[in-house]
Amino acid sequence: MRGSAPGERRGGRKRGTPNKATAEARALFSAMLEDLAPQVEKWIRKTAKYDPGKAAEITLKLAEFFIPKMQRLTIDLTKIPIEEIAAELARREGEAIQ
Repeated sequence: MRGSAPGERRGGRKRGTPNKATAEARALFSAMLEDLAPQVEKWIRKTAKYDPGKAAEITLKLAEFFIPKMQRLTIDLTKIPIEEIAAELARREGEAIQ
C-alpha cells in the first residue's frame, strides 16, 4: 500500500465543508442567545448607563459570533500569470455551480 502523494486528499470532508461539531455548537449558542436576546439587551443598556465603554465592548464581542471579522488580504496580481488567474476563476466558478 502506498502513501499519499503530496497534496493528495484521501477521504474526509470536502474542502470548505464546516466541521459538524463546530456547526452544532454554533447553532446551539445562537439559539441560546436568541432566547436571551431581550435580557442581554437590558443588561447592555443597564451597563451603558454606568460604563458606556464596557457596554460597547460587550456588544462588539457578541457581534463577533454573528458577523465574521474581515481579514485584510493583499495580492500582487502582476506576479501571477494571467493563465493561472483564469484557470483559478474557472475552477471556482465550476465549484459554485455544483
